[in-house]
Amino acid sequence: MLLGIGAGNVINLIFGILCGQFYPGMPLYIQSFDNLNMAVLIQTLVYAILGILQGLADKVFQSKLNDNIVIVFVSHYFSYYVTTCVSGLLFEMV
Repeated sequence: MLLGIGAGNVINLIFGILCGQFYPGMPLYIQSFDNLNMAVLIQTLVYAILGILQGLADKVFQSKLNDNIVIVFVSHYFSYYVTTCVSGLLFEMV
């Protein structure tokens, strides 16, 4: 959970440095809320959920599917892919 929050906030900071101005989130996403604090709160919760789900995706390597590397790779890849796409849709990045 904390890894997701930390990674999300560091990525925001990097984009802020590259753009020359810090935004607590994507401007289009932030503007869709009436309250900036609510937008940042929801964004942080999404980062936390993303960190939890991607942390659970690593458990695939410890499961009984370890015998077949193709199944392990595909299930791990899609667990990351699905969670990242859903969070991108929530932040209106697509």
